[in-house]
Amino acid sequence: MLVWHSGSVDLVAACRAFVNVSEYGSFTVGAAVARTAQSVVSRRVAALEQRLGERLLVRSARAVTLTPFGRDMLPLAQQLVRLADRLDHEAETARHRPLRLAVPAVCPTGALAHLIAQAHDHGILLDPRPAGPAERADLVMSRQVRAALLAVAPGEAAWTVPLGLAVADDPGGGPIYLDVLRPGRADRARRPRRVWVQPEDDVQHVRDRLVRLRDAEALMGQVARRLRDHLRSEPV
Repeated sequence: MLVWHSGSVDLVAACRAFVNVSEYGSFTVGAAVARTAQSVVSRRVAALEQRLGERLLVRSARAVTLTPFGRDMLPLAQQLVRLADRLDHEAETARHRPLRLAVPAVCPTGALAHLIAQAHDHGILLDPRPAGPAERADLVMSRQVRAALLAVAPGEAAWTVPLGLAVADDPGGGPIYLDVLRPGRADRARRPRRVWVQPEDDVQHVRDRLVRLRDAEALMGQVARRLRDHLRSEPV
């Protein structure tokens, strides 16, 4: 419930009491409609009158009627009450609205289910939306989602992870690194091993680093081969 205090007056509650009494012409009925004690309604209307500096209602034994000042103020009081009710409704709706999160399309279903459960434990209703890297950025820009997981440069990131390579034929074996992929003497007859760069990794700050590492490892291999060939050609 929205509470707006103006000085010592809860302005919304006071306006609501004024509107109810005005509509039903009775403090008793107005209090019953608001499910509030009549004495509380009377105090709220009196506090509003004191705040505005003029009488709003004429109290008599038979009925309660509006003063000319009260007739002028009633539409504004009704508008304030409607806006307060709308704000309460929108706030309640927003609290129960799912948090739409754009996630990588390669995320396994089991991992997403675990993420949804963890978010629920923290009071968040999560609605993940799998999408590719470019599409996730567009979803954020167009506000179709409230947040997205995006690959950014380390200096711009809120979260960082070590750069490594997953093992395709042994998912539980942990990361490997480019230098171990350089073929040795026993591997020369075998086809070279390839690094599969997925769309999630095909971004500048990842791709450029992989290319530099690839070129560095290839250069080191060439230097080592030339050194071996040179030593073999030297007379003993």
